[in-house]
Amino acid sequence: MSRFVWHQYSEEEYGGVERKLFIGGFMFDKIFKGNLPLFDNTPISSPFKTVEYQLSTIVEKIKDIDSLNDDELKEIIVRQYSTILNYDLFLSVPETRNAALELFTNKRFLKLFFDIVGLLELSESQIICINKLAYDYYSLADKDIEICEILMNISNIVNNILVIKLSASLGMYNARVLAMVSNSTFRVDKKVHRINTFLLKCGMQLSVQNIIDIYLIIFDSRFKDLFINTMLESIDSLSDDDKANAILVNNYNNISIALIKILDSMISRDIEQVLLNYVYSLQILASPKLRFGFKGSSAIPARIVTIIQNIEDQTGLIIP
Repeated sequence: MSRFVWHQYSEEEYGGVERKLFIGGFMFDKIFKGNLPLFDNTPISSPFKTVEYQLSTIVEKIKDIDSLNDDELKEIIVRQYSTILNYDLFLSVPETRNAALELFTNKRFLKLFFDIVGLLELSESQIICINKLAYDYYSLADKDIEICEILMNISNIVNNILVIKLSASLGMYNARVLAMVSNSTFRVDKKVHRINTFLLKCGMQLSVQNIIDIYLIIFDSRFKDLFINTMLESIDSLSDDDKANAILVNNYNNISIALIKILDSMISRDIEQVLLNYVYSLQILASPKLRFGFKGSSAIPARIVTIIQNIEDQTGLIIP
């Protein structure tokens, strides 16, 4: 049976420097092309009781999963989903984490979970846990195709509104994958990197406007997070094969143009804040390689050049 690893991150890893760098965000809705439709996502009341088991009881039941009938498995799902999908509680200890992995690679359990998941009122953290399970399995080289498809279908249900919004730019299949990717981690740097990797390697030639639309949908008012982490993705990070792929290089260049256009659409005060956070981040990260520089480039709008000059004159900082 295929196995995969649920990666853990310490408080220091996703709460230390990152918390200092990526708090807050800025609106950039001037280039938004219209209002997206609203969808009713009110959860359906569950007919099951919700008495909680002890962790040890859940683990024992999971270990004996093949002896449970469908009703017993449904009961575990409805009673215990808030525990099983609690990253800090159930997924932080090897025994309970392994029990969760046994569940989410069991085809019968997954099919029942798929039938029920639309009835559950899930928190943002629980949605991320579901997508992380799906993403980790999807990323395996050696995987069971049926298990992968069921996990993708479950992910599609919990991401349904995001999938619909993204499908206009990407088509339904790629929208499903990107929705899963974008909700598969608690860390903002990993989120940005996974999204950009997908945009590079999705096999579609994306226009600048496609990329702007996708960024607007996923990041909404959190452009600073997107900008800083995307600027840290240098062309040198691409393999030789990637650099020889015309569609991939086109998408890489259009991501850069999309960043500049979004930045230029913002009010001057917010541009200043994004650029100040950017240069502070570079000081902490000890001069990493960058996607592009602001100095001497004809692609940088005159307005941004003026704002950069004002920042440098007033603060003594240098924005590369």
